[in-house]
Amino acid sequence: MPLLAPRRYDTDEAQARRLRDASDLLPEAVILAGRARAEIGTLLPGRTVLDLAVLPEGRAITPVPCDPAAPAAYVLTSGSTARPKVVPQTHQAILTLVAGCAGLNDLGSEDISLNWLPMDHVGSFIMLHMRDAYLGARQIRAAGADVLRDPLIWLDWM
Repeated sequence: MPLLAPRRYDTDEAQARRLRDASDLLPEAVILAGRARAEIGTLLPGRTVLDLAVLPEGRAITPVPCDPAAPAAYVLTSGSTARPKVVPQTHQAILTLVAGCAGLNDLGSEDISLNWLPMDHVGSFIMLHMRDAYLGARQIRAAGADVLRDPLIWLDWM
């Protein structure tokens, strides 16, 4: 489940609440974090938090057989009207969506996408990132804060 890092871990800031909600909803999940590992441990005492920096890099990835109906990822609903809910996204659902989108729009590995939505948004993570990973297409990730500050800037970027 992709989640944005809170700006501050010692407050009731929206992303800190989202991290706590996700932790409550998936109590057995291991948390992968970068620099903020200690802060997450303080916010969520007792949770397993692994440091991304110590995960092995550059190793060949060996495909692992999986059940197409098994969850490949989890996303949270927005939580705008109630507490967020966990929505499992199966391997089959993600591949069907990205293959259908790519076919319908005649997209391929030579295409480039520009995305300024946060990676914890289902549209950003599955509909754009996973689609481009499936295609082997280039992705450009832009800072959403830049677009919010100057909404027409994304037209300049394109």
